Amino acid sequence: MSNDPNEPKIVVDDDWKERVRAEREAARQARQAQQASTAESGADAGTASRASGSDEFAMLISMLATQALVALGKMPDPGEGHVVVRPDHAKQAIGMLTMLEEKTKGNLNAEEKQLLDHMLHDLRMLYVEVYKDAQQSSPANPPNHQTESPSQE
Repeated sequence: MSNDPNEPKIVVDDDWKERVRAEREAARQARQAQQASTAESGADAGTASRASGSDEFAMLISMLATQALVALGKMPDPGEGHVVVRPDHAKQAIGMLTMLEEKTKGNLNAEEKQLLDHMLHDLRMLYVEVYKDAQQSSPANPPNHQTESPSQE
């Protein structure tokens, strides 16, 4: 490493990685606890497969939410290596979560429904916040990538 002040510095934000690890560990522990209680109660194999499906559903929600967070500039874009705000991409990810909510209505357990409801609420609020900030920073000449209104979700 040189001490050249003109040399670019790489800054890595590992905080989001730690949160994902913690969420995965919590999901793993919850899955183990659920499997243990299932084994104790003598439930059939169908219940165990439902738990696995529940985990897969939570992972899908997490993937789409992460895409939205990256697009909202709350995490660095892995392809760019830095934060890039792309409200149109965030709107698309939020739209897919909304579609999942509509298509799975009545077919989710309480935990899955709560996860999806809370995730959608948080992402919608962040989207509005980012949109308003962008509009306030340059109301006369908004950037091209922030022309869509949040009301079209």
